[in-house]
Amino acid sequence: MQSYFLDKQDIIKVTGDRFYRRGLDYVNKGRVQGLSFTPSINQWKAVVRGTENYPVRIFFFEDDDLDGVCSCPAYHTHYTCKHIAAVLIAVSRNRFDSNGYTVTEETAAPTAARQTDFTDRLVQAFVSPSERLTSKPPETLKLEYKVEQRFMQTNGNTVFEVELKAGTARTYIVRLAEDFLRSVLHQTRYQVTPSFAFDPRVHIVTPEDKAILERLLEACENSMIHDFTASSLQSEKRAIKLTPSLAKNLLPQLADAGASLHLLHTDPMDSFQVSSQPARLDFYLSTDEDEMLQLGVQDIAAYEYIKNYHYLVKDDTLYPVPPEQRELVKELFTILPYRHDTPQTVSDKNVDRFVSQVVGKLEQIGHVHVAETVRSKIEMAPLVAKVFLDETDDVLHASVSFHYGDHVIQPGQQQTDMPVIKRQPAKEDKVLQQLHAAGFRFSKGRFHLLNAEYMYLFLHEHLPALQETAEVYISNRVQAMQADDQHEVSSSVRLQQEKGMLEISFDVSGLSEAHISNVLQAMVEKKRYYRIPDGALLDLEQESMEDFQDFLEQMQIKKNQLNNQHIFVPIAQSMQVEESLRGAEMEAAFRTLIERLRHPEQIEFDLPSGLQATLRDYQLTGFKWMKTLAYYGLGGILADDMGLGKTLQTITYLTSEREANPAARPALIVVPSSLLYNWQKEFEKFAPNMRTLVISGSAAERQEQLSQMEEHDIIITSYPLLRIDNHVYSGQVFDSLILDEAQAIKNHATQTAKAVGLIQAGKRFALSGTPIENRLEELWSIFHTISPGLFRSRKSFTDMEPEKIARMTRPFILRRVKTEVLHELPEKIETTNYSDLTQEQKEVYVAYLDRIRRKIDQTIAEKGFDRGKLEILAGLTRLRQICCHPSLFIENYSGQSGKLEQLLEVIRELKQSNKRFLIFSQFASMLGIIQQALDDKDVFYLDGSTPAKERMRMAEAFNEGEKDGFLISLKAGGTGLNLTGADTVILFDLWWNPAVEEQAAGRAHRIGQKNVVQVIRLLSRGTIEERIFELQQRKRALVDQIIQPGETMLNTLSEEEIRSLLSMQDE
Repeated sequence: MQSYFLDKQDIIKVTGDRFYRRGLDYVNKGRVQGLSFTPSINQWKAVVRGTENYPVRIFFFEDDDLDGVCSCPAYHTHYTCKHIAAVLIAVSRNRFDSNGYTVTEETAAPTAARQTDFTDRLVQAFVSPSERLTSKPPETLKLEYKVEQRFMQTNGNTVFEVELKAGTARTYIVRLAEDFLRSVLHQTRYQVTPSFAFDPRVHIVTPEDKAILERLLEACENSMIHDFTASSLQSEKRAIKLTPSLAKNLLPQLADAGASLHLLHTDPMDSFQVSSQPARLDFYLSTDEDEMLQLGVQDIAAYEYIKNYHYLVKDDTLYPVPPEQRELVKELFTILPYRHDTPQTVSDKNVDRFVSQVVGKLEQIGHVHVAETVRSKIEMAPLVAKVFLDETDDVLHASVSFHYGDHVIQPGQQQTDMPVIKRQPAKEDKVLQQLHAAGFRFSKGRFHLLNAEYMYLFLHEHLPALQETAEVYISNRVQAMQADDQHEVSSSVRLQQEKGMLEISFDVSGLSEAHISNVLQAMVEKKRYYRIPDGALLDLEQESMEDFQDFLEQMQIKKNQLNNQHIFVPIAQSMQVEESLRGAEMEAAFRTLIERLRHPEQIEFDLPSGLQATLRDYQLTGFKWMKTLAYYGLGGILADDMGLGKTLQTITYLTSEREANPAARPALIVVPSSLLYNWQKEFEKFAPNMRTLVISGSAAERQEQLSQMEEHDIIITSYPLLRIDNHVYSGQVFDSLILDEAQAIKNHATQTAKAVGLIQAGKRFALSGTPIENRLEELWSIFHTISPGLFRSRKSFTDMEPEKIARMTRPFILRRVKTEVLHELPEKIETTNYSDLTQEQKEVYVAYLDRIRRKIDQTIAEKGFDRGKLEILAGLTRLRQICCHPSLFIENYSGQSGKLEQLLEVIRELKQSNKRFLIFSQFASMLGIIQQALDDKDVFYLDGSTPAKERMRMAEAFNEGEKDGFLISLKAGGTGLNLTGADTVILFDLWWNPAVEEQAAGRAHRIGQKNVVQVIRLLSRGTIEERIFELQQRKRALVDQIIQPGETMLNTLSEEEIRSLLSMQDE
């Protein structure tokens, strides 16, 4: 409830002194009733009893002002009255009482001290009681408790309430119980009556009373959220309602404290006690003079049942009713006859059911005294429950019978042709409930259990408990099912190199060969149990089989891979097999394979005699790694950093393979179109004896070239041409397949990826410095082509944890970065230069920005974000073009570009310092604008239309010192070029994927570079370019756990990220 600090002067200011004194008198006489607060409108309301009942409302405002409204005549004259004064005093007391303050004439602060009231209250509230010293001798606070049962009109139930009295020599009624409890427990002063106040400096509360008060305060707090509603009437604020859960522990404490007990239908008790044991309920079964059966309940009627609290009350004692008896006791006291002093007769038609069912129920809650005249008429033999277990056709059957002496009763059977039997329904129900809980279902006179898992749990977990309740007879077939022997699964691994497979054989101890295959099949199908025909029911999750279960889960073994006692998996999964079958017997050839995969650098392979190059140590390791994988028919990704010589390592490997087997089929190298002749030049340089054939040109030219494949060692073609000529390549068999810049097949659904996947080759390698550009599944697409057996479906791959993918791919990805292996490579320095849009450029940018924002909102509203993404990205591209130069798509634009002006200044400085530079842009037309602005013929120009041979000629000429600069399309020249003649790389505009920019920088920062390389990134300040750059930094995620030691990727843009891009920096 909201609290307000109002002192005497605050109230007098509103009501005047005369109305204040009369209002104070009303409060002290308890005439303010129903005080309540409405938080939503900051309103207090109450009824004040005067000559009539006057409703009063008080409104508090945010500026510390307040207003009161009353229905009395005085208010309509003075706009205030004694009734408003009374309610304001009651509001102030509502808070102050809980801290030991009461506003009265005696305790009110004088006017002169008014400014210190609040701070005085803070001292009173927060100063430790130990510092409030007094000379008075200590006294024990005397507390009296009254427990009363009240009827609740709201729901028809009854509730226990506790009222308090407190004092020393004598006790006084506590009228505001919750406030009193808080004051005592928080050790603050509390005015109980005008003549007695609790003072923590004087009064001592015993530990027993403190424990009771704590529980009573908990009851107050619970009443606000329980079924009870806290009343605002003064008469009800002194009563504390107890919930049944609190009463369970509190009533015994109150009884020990000498509390009185007032029940609705009995005389008040000055004291009471709570028994720890249930009540003894006595029933009397006898016959009358006509030999009619009758039940005496006169002793029961002496009890009163308090159903909400589960107590039976007799004399001055409360007896708890145990949970299992509550429903029966409740039902009994609901139908207890009004005239209970005489026995109740049982009609003839109900005698059988009364004796067999009702008497047993009564025995569950009390003692039934059976007269001798009754014993002679009914069967009193104890119950012997019997359960017979048998099995047929993998179904477990249970037949149940209840034996009373010589008489047998089946479940659900009516008693016929037998005497009246005093049955024990609780024990009968317990047997039936145990079977039901174990999964049995009743049909055609007996119980059935079909599920193998339920059968195993029943035989090993539920059966012992059933045997304590009933006599259980087990057939031989069921006894055979109970056999609980431990079965060890052992395994051995053998390499079948000629088939490219591993053969894993399994054996299960204690089982015949006829059963082992079925047990393994059941485990592959993830069954928990297996029934040996006419034998044991095996737990397939027992500890001794855990290793095999782990193997199945890690390897994702399917049913069709199991052949009798053998499982065959691709050699590509060797590391997984070795890791998941630690205890397996592994033949020497398999152990050698594992060791070579882990340490390829330790294997000795002779370099080919036809190689005319000196390999660095890491390049030699790469050559050995490729040879090792090829020896075992495995594929891999050579993912070295740009400029580390992936081409040279591959040429060394292919030359070695050809020298080892001159009669082998040719190798196929698939490259981006721009690199067709680059590979041929590299072979001429490093392995001139290798016969290379480039497949390019028109369809007729390619057909002629393809007919000459058998005469060459190396066939080189491009991804687009492979897709076109797929019908030719898919019918050929190649010794090796090399995929350069393999990110070209990162999307498995493209025609290019499908065409590459149809190539037949015994050895497959992918070359890519960035095998992951945007999504992890791109890695799956590459492995799906070069090593189809390593992973199963794309979904299972994407569901894997990155750590597991890392473990599986580590032997098949070789990744080195320049900083680790090229210690002599000069440093690469990256800087970001910012420029401002020119005024004309900014006007265009702002206009298009506003238009694109509206267009995006419309597109998302009409098509949704995903379906409208192409239109959205087209709009973003327009903004990026404006940052470069608006004339890229605005024909009549005559203004300048801030970024172009900055570029021209940078180039002037570079030329003055004799620096040679590469300028990258993704917009070919922008390169044309730059070339025109330079007004200089001293630069090379390369874009997607540049023929491959011309690319090679220009690159060689530039590296030999011809011209100072190179204008290059980012996508066309970002890969495959060696331009170490430059020492400066300028990225004129940003690409979404930072990996592409890194590849561009790698054209100059690579082997052969002698100078420090500076990479300059140009950005337009406050535009989408700056936002893209920030996004790159946020989303550039290291995936070291997949590709050692590092790669980056940019995830797909979300709607929120696109909206973030469409903002000016100064917004």
